[in-house]
Amino acid sequence: MPDFLYALAWGLALLLALAGLGRAAQRLLRLPAPSRFRLWLDAPAWGIAAASLLGSLLNLASLATAAALITLTLTSDLLAIALLLLDLRSPRRLPRKRPRDLPFTLLTLLLLVLLALRFTSSVTVDSFHIDPRWHGIRFNTLDDMHSYLVSPIRMLQTGSLGHDPFNSRSMMSALGAQHTLTAMTIAPLAEDHAHLLEGGVALAALCAAAAALAYRLGASRRLAATAALIPLLIDFTYTNLSANVTVAATLLALASALLTRRDLLRPLRIAFLLAAACSLKGTAIPPAVLLVATAFLGEALLRKSLRPLLIALLTAIVTFLLMLPWMLWQYASSGTLLYPLLGAGYHITRWHLSPFPPQPLPEQTARRLWIGISLPLLLLILSALALLLPATRRRLPARLWPLPIAFFLAWAVSWLLITNATQTPDVFRYLTAPRAAGLVLAFALLARIAPALPPRIAASAAPIAFLLIALFTADEWVPRYFTYTPRDLAASFASEHLVRGPHNEILNRIRQLQSHVPPGQPLLVYLAEPALLDFRRNPIFVADWPGEVSPPPGMPVFSGGRAVRDYLLAHHIRYVAYAYRRQANFSRQYYADYATPAAGSVLRRQAAESFAFQDDLTEIAANCATLYKNPEEILLDLATPITQPSP
Repeated sequence: MPDFLYALAWGLALLLALAGLGRAAQRLLRLPAPSRFRLWLDAPAWGIAAASLLGSLLNLASLATAAALITLTLTSDLLAIALLLLDLRSPRRLPRKRPRDLPFTLLTLLLLVLLALRFTSSVTVDSFHIDPRWHGIRFNTLDDMHSYLVSPIRMLQTGSLGHDPFNSRSMMSALGAQHTLTAMTIAPLAEDHAHLLEGGVALAALCAAAAALAYRLGASRRLAATAALIPLLIDFTYTNLSANVTVAATLLALASALLTRRDLLRPLRIAFLLAAACSLKGTAIPPAVLLVATAFLGEALLRKSLRPLLIALLTAIVTFLLMLPWMLWQYASSGTLLYPLLGAGYHITRWHLSPFPPQPLPEQTARRLWIGISLPLLLLILSALALLLPATRRRLPARLWPLPIAFFLAWAVSWLLITNATQTPDVFRYLTAPRAAGLVLAFALLARIAPALPPRIAASAAPIAFLLIALFTADEWVPRYFTYTPRDLAASFASEHLVRGPHNEILNRIRQLQSHVPPGQPLLVYLAEPALLDFRRNPIFVADWPGEVSPPPGMPVFSGGRAVRDYLLAHHIRYVAYAYRRQANFSRQYYADYATPAAGSVLRRQAAESFAFQDDLTEIAANCATLYKNPEEILLDLATPITQPSP
């Protein structure tokens, strides 16, 4: 229980720190709002953007250590308190006293109870699950253990994400903003608390940003509180530590920024949030960029002026400059400023080593594409029809018209782009963030135009819309609150440290293997738990999808063990560690279906690369010296051949 309370307190401190950073950014960029109190609602979402910018600078300077991130968080807490006191000193900005509103009180109470349940249930995760196919709130045995957990731990130990040209997820999934936020979350804690970020802190920021957007669209207190409940109906499927909830919160703050008055600072506000969304996750780039571009295009058409397009160009330039520190790190690590928009970097397709050319979408993926795209297309059609009605057009100011059209269109087009890029049937997970933000926007927009509807419909439009959303998402929130949350609450209250607690034998075994590598010597690893390595002792390259990315001329995983050995030695990599018994948690026994056409050409290629690399390492082990071996892992010295190789 003491450990649970300590971790919970740190999660709340991180939420307050993000609010402080965000409120400071709002003051610098003069974000307008009816009251300063309401500005605090989307301050945590703005804080996510501020932390992304600060993290990029700390990472570039190799200063993002655990001590530095803890200091940043605590300093930001003091900043939040100071800014709150400063805002409270302005009586004219305080919210007006209102008569008691029982429905609003009950909605707020329900919101706080549900949010408290979600927050506390995310405090601790059962880190190592015995089934590699488990997809509950656990560390994913592939994504997390091979990359998403490795990156923040490397940052905390060394001060930066480092240069790892063999880690494909580090290049292809995102820039480093989410890793910085994860590192801030676990800086004073065990790794088991990493889900506090998405499941607790970011979820609270998302709910607050939903209420802020509803207020900005003119909704009442009741409807703003109802809008804040919508994110709690959605299961964000925490199958790994990549960004989803943080992206959703940033998208809602970005939508709010698009609604602000057209002044000189507006493009800076939009660029600030757009840069954060693009730095959090690669799949957030299409909806965020298309949203901003389409919104400015709509303004240009509406005003019959080129000025909005010039402002859009200025916004793009500022966004690029804000993202540049992350992109410079990415270029040094993987050979591209931003994959794939600004270059393929060290990707296998650049080296023409892949035996699998692009294929049409698998049938299951294509079916899910059309199922998923139907919702944004429906909302796009409904919002367009609403704007054609004179009554609703009078109710909705002209400056608000481009936003819903731009958002739903960006959401729909993103389905096409991301589905074709990933080819995975699991594409729903990549679009959860725009779906959550889109449902909030649709509800807030309806709340704004409802008074223009016939009287009998106006009073019940918003409640019916919320009930429809609840019905639409029932297969998500029912198991979330009645199955997953009780299970995760029990795990959080127990607060057993499974990374460095009962599983200390794994840590000791991994460190024992590493001790046989001379300090300072590069080490390529294909292990089940590479996050447990000491990244300060050796430059460590983590092969997550071996051969998917690698320095020129590309690692020839399909050419046999001798070719791979010669390639690694040419890049001054003498030592290789391999989890041979479990094949780094990617055995043919469990993942044979990944290598079939039904999985899509991307995942099929990645699986084939991993299986080929496993064969390469088996061949290398038969012909090179073994420095260390235990029942799980083996450490190979590529520069010392066996005089009499095994058959």
